[in-house]
Amino acid sequence: MKKISIALLATLALVGISTHSSPVLATATPAPSLLSPSNGALLSGPATVSFQLGAAHLPDSVRVTLAHSSLANTIRTFVIANASITVNRSFSASIDLLDAQSTLSTNPVFRDVSTLIANAVNTSDRMPAGRYTVAVSYQDASANPSASSSATNVGLDACGVGYFSSASNGFVPISGGCTPASTGTFVDTIGATSQIPCIAGTYQSNMGSSSCDFAPAGSVAPASGTSVPTLCAVGTYQPVAGQITCLQSAAGHFVDQAGASSQQECGPGTYQPNVASSSCVRASVGSFVSGSRAVTQTTCPVGTTTANLGSTVCISIPVTTTAPLAVTPAPSTTVPQPTTATPSSPQKMKRLGIGKRARLSSMIKPTRDAKLKWSVSGGCKVRGQFIVAPRRVATCSVVLRQTVTNKVGGKKTTTTSRSRVSVAVS
Repeated sequence: MKKISIALLATLALVGISTHSSPVLATATPAPSLLSPSNGALLSGPATVSFQLGAAHLPDSVRVTLAHSSLANTIRTFVIANASITVNRSFSASIDLLDAQSTLSTNPVFRDVSTLIANAVNTSDRMPAGRYTVAVSYQDASANPSASSSATNVGLDACGVGYFSSASNGFVPISGGCTPASTGTFVDTIGATSQIPCIAGTYQSNMGSSSCDFAPAGSVAPASGTSVPTLCAVGTYQPVAGQITCLQSAAGHFVDQAGASSQQECGPGTYQPNVASSSCVRASVGSFVSGSRAVTQTTCPVGTTTANLGSTVCISIPVTTTAPLAVTPAPSTTVPQPTTATPSSPQKMKRLGIGKRARLSSMIKPTRDAKLKWSVSGGCKVRGQFIVAPRRVATCSVVLRQTVTNKVGGKKTTTTSRSRVSVAVS
């Protein structure tokens, strides 16, 4: 019987089964869990801090640590009083993370939670605005090395982008909120103490903005702090966004509307010798413009002209001659007498300015004591003893019908003639 017992004990020892019961001591503190604040929370003043310990804690070993993510000497540590932790090892209370009584240093600052609930009054003692990590740590009742929870990232009491606070160093003021960036300015960082003017070439029409916009094509922002872009005036343009000045239209071009992003070419029949123009000039009568982007007009060669303003080509001036009319006998109460026709001599082409007038007798010289009848065509008019030219280029025809009665040997002889001359109106 003894041999069997000894063999059984040896077997149990080989497989690692203890033959006697003795307490097993823990060699590490179980990690705690941080329940709040949540990751990414934006804190302002008193914040709820909740955690759960993994085991019973050593007195005065529980700490909540708030550390700036980039400022190594900006650390604040809170020691949680024993009485504040419940029997199930949980804790939840409001802690003022901006406590003015704490001192910023590389050494942790210890405070009981009961003294940290009131808001800070002296804003110069507050923790700098920015991103922080929050963690809870403790030692278990066996005094094993302390264990810490996973760190939670939070933003501390800072004015958000688009807002600033010069009175409270970028923190949300205790009474009232942060100030929104005004039009023409922006704030692109958290915890800003001032707003930034938009640079020249950019603008911002809205309040509380985090950036500025480029002035669109056809407009400019000539100075910093612009809230509304300025449209390019007539005669100017701007094809590129984000500019401070507009461009003048070049000679041979024009811009007829404000806010243009491009200039336009003067078309055939028009020209423009100046820059910054809102329109093109039509070629005058007697001149022409055959192509686009012209800066001058061209005078028609001798023997040619143009019929209208804005012509692209010249035309030949028509040449006319004076033709005699057939002679008809004058009526008589006695025996009809034969009549003779006296042709007039050819007349040279006359010239008359557009809209001008001249005496008819300057066109064709009438015969003395003759009965005269004037007629015109081609756009000219007869006004009394004058010929009036139209207000355009034209070629008019002037006709003079003359009747002369003579007595020869007691007999009446009537002679009728007609003269014609062309008048170039230009």
